[in-house]
Amino acid sequence: MHHLGYNVEHFRDRDPEGFINGTPRSNDLDVFTQNATTIVNEIKANASGADVTEFARSVTLYERQTGKTVNQKILFAVTIKRQAIEQAKELGIVVTIGFYDF
Repeated sequence: MHHLGYNVEHFRDRDPEGFINGTPRSNDLDVFTQNATTIVNEIKANASGADVTEFARSVTLYERQTGKTVNQKILFAVTIKRQAIEQAKELGIVVTIGFYDF
């Protein structure tokens, strides 16, 4: 599907070793591509530090599984803790916030 010039896809693969959170599960991500640019996003109602870590690990696993480089990681959150915002910055994740939960 194409929106605003981006190809939009839902990526889904397995995480059999539990890289993301210690438990085998699926790796599900929304991926936007345009030319050589790849953007991955995650949407959360209430984002915690654990959510930030899992998102970063999901992107790393995506890169390993596909051989593609992610140029930007975006986390959309309705509410998020200050600590999770700082953690996201350290991991190179852009955070878009509805409300701060300090």
